Amino acid sequence: MAEKNNITYKNNQSFGFVEVHRRYEKIKEALLRVSNIEYALQSPSTLLSLEEDIQDFEEMEIHINTRRESLKKGISSISILKWTLIIFESFGSFLMLGIISHGFNLKDTFGDYYFIWNIIEVLGAVLFSFAIINFAMNCTIKKKEDDKIQWNKLSMALLAVFGLPFFNLLMIYGINLEIENKTIYLISSFFTSFFGILLLMRNSDVTQDKSEYLKKLETYRDLLQERKQKIALCRKYHLEIVKLNNQYDDILDEENLKENTHPLYKSLTQFLTHSVDFDEWMTGYIEEQKQKNKSKKHPFPSL
Repeated sequence: MAEKNNITYKNNQSFGFVEVHRRYEKIKEALLRVSNIEYALQSPSTLLSLEEDIQDFEEMEIHINTRRESLKKGISSISILKWTLIIFESFGSFLMLGIISHGFNLKDTFGDYYFIWNIIEVLGAVLFSFAIINFAMNCTIKKKEDDKIQWNKLSMALLAVFGLPFFNLLMIYGINLEIENKTIYLISSFFTSFFGILLLMRNSDVTQDKSEYLKKLETYRDLLQERKQKIALCRKYHLEIVKLNNQYDDILDEENLKENTHPLYKSLTQFLTHSVDFDEWMTGYIEEQKQKNKSKKHPFPSL
């Protein structure tokens, strides 16, 4: 009976040890990923160079979230201005296409299906406005913060924004064409000019390198978030290991680990014993993996 109980005890210990080792391997796998992330973030040729003196990853995450939101708001405001301008510009484009179609009698060629031409005019007005605004924005955006203003490009951008309102005003007052809803076109010309100036000024502030910086910030944020999740996962597995260790009579007893010659036991000798703090072991393991990355031919691990 005693022998049977001893066999049951050993079987239970073996089962418990396998469960412990499975979680141990998952911890190592997660920490390997963490070491890759930390190594990339701390490397000289990192994805992102931070101007401020960042002391730790938590502080870095706060910094990144702040900068990311600030840049995102700037780009969002440009997007809102852009589409507002396209709407007002479309009225002017519609008037211009209407004047052109009237001059060439294009509407009459559709006969009873003149509504098809109306649809073409509306779509053409929106597409033309979209192209004009994008052209103006491309002329004013700077690649870098310290780039000087290129006056030839700025002139083209101003011409693109003010050309259509000026044309419409010329048609309404200069040639004095009989145009319905003149007030609507006058209002659209005013707002086209107003929002056009705002857009060009705002667009010149958000440079290409700022847009690229935003993408890098988002990449950083994702990496930091993943790092936090992996560390939390490791602590979860560690707690499970502690419970298993208690449940199966000190599987990870220091003497038990030293005396057992099984390869799996040997791999656990540097891990959790009664004399080793888990956070201390985890930090050491991450640093050890980062040192291994430094000695590789291609030191930057795949992220």
